[in-house]
Amino acid sequence: MDPFLRRISRTIDRFSMIGEGERVLAAVSGGADSAALLEVLCRLASGRKWVLSAAHLNHGLRGEEANRDEAFVQSLADRLRVPLACRRLEQGALRDRDGKSLEEAARDARYDFLREAAENAGAGRIALGHNRGDQAETVLMNMVRGTGLDGLKGMLPVRDCLFVRPLLYASRREIAEFLKREGLSFREDATNRDQRFFRNRLRQDLLPHLSSQYNIRVEEGLARLADIARRENDFLEETVREVLGRLVPARTGSRIEVPLDGLAGLHEAVRFRVVKALLDALAPGRRVGYGHAESVLALAAGDRPQGALHLPGGVTAVREYGRLILLTRVPETAGYEYPVDVPGRTAIPEAGCRLEVSQVEPPWGMGTGRVALFDADRLAFPLTVRSARPGDRIRPLGLGGTKKLQDIFTDRKTPRSRRSILPVLEDRGGILWVAGVCRGDRALVTVDTLRVLRVEIEETPREEAPSQSV
Repeated sequence: MDPFLRRISRTIDRFSMIGEGERVLAAVSGGADSAALLEVLCRLASGRKWVLSAAHLNHGLRGEEANRDEAFVQSLADRLRVPLACRRLEQGALRDRDGKSLEEAARDARYDFLREAAENAGAGRIALGHNRGDQAETVLMNMVRGTGLDGLKGMLPVRDCLFVRPLLYASRREIAEFLKREGLSFREDATNRDQRFFRNRLRQDLLPHLSSQYNIRVEEGLARLADIARRENDFLEETVREVLGRLVPARTGSRIEVPLDGLAGLHEAVRFRVVKALLDALAPGRRVGYGHAESVLALAAGDRPQGALHLPGGVTAVREYGRLILLTRVPETAGYEYPVDVPGRTAIPEAGCRLEVSQVEPPWGMGTGRVALFDADRLAFPLTVRSARPGDRIRPLGLGGTKKLQDIFTDRKTPRSRRSILPVLEDRGGILWVAGVCRGDRALVTVDTLRVLRVEIEETPREEAPSQSV
């Protein structure tokens, strides 16, 4: 077997990129890397019983030159007898980029197309032609921009159990020598020399300068750094998943509570990643930056017992009485109100709980904590459960007068983040109970009570803890 083929075969096996008998879609642009990729996969396919197909996207950016690339890829696929899926984007299709650079928009369009083509072909793997030089450039780009281990790991050999990079440990020189040795042709993409693109400037200016002036093997060193960072990042991610399972075993809706003493006991690297993972879970699709996580950690470690931060993605971080609370921000004017089923269950999704109402035998008492007992014949039905409103007052048991709910919350150190969502139970005569906080003095159960209404507040079934994806 050709030494180059043997090396790529070992890389595929090392990372379990493609199993025996799998269907594989190769992304082929027509350049040296993708031409070598398709050739290598075809030569290895028979011994591994792979079913190959290929895909090519014409971005509509380079006119006739792009059309000639497409024609070349078609001829390449025909020669190798590989089914090819092609698509042409209309000129200007990438103009509406939602703030993305042209590079990013083109990449997103390419990956969307590849996923669709793989699905149509029944392929469980999509092979990409990135090489060691691409990896070194990616790591260096991330370093220049500022990154952590997540950026230093560069491109992964296998991503999302779908994308694989068999050439990731081969240099451009090795690929070029293979193509020359085998007499294989390819297309040169003129945009690879366009200095408007950051990667091209880095490839043509910075990397050659580092190689000539500082380390002739800088590409190899950066690729090795990516490998080390990938392994250590995997270890940290596994550690964080374990910590999250212990520290935050469950969460209700869009609210996560973390004990400050548990957070403080972690190594600072793990502590940072725990906070970042939780923020990512509450604001999926939004990039949570280094500064955001650091601000939350500063809030958690500060001297003030209370405080709040408003973060991107509508997330609020609150410190209250030994807890760090992360929640999706709710507008100040938002509220809720539901009729209470008697008997029955009334869900209150905003508060992550429900009311369980039942009629029981007359006991003596008022209930405790999360349970309240009422004389059913002294209630002015119907019952309603709602959020607290400005100016709400209740007649607390034993006070002999009314008091603002706001003052009760302050006296009892009710966390500010809970005040706007705590269930308030009322009948036509006024507020009966602020669930778990304060019982009013109306409809008390006495020795003369004939029918008792039992109301209990229960947490709704909780979701699993958010997974770590950093």
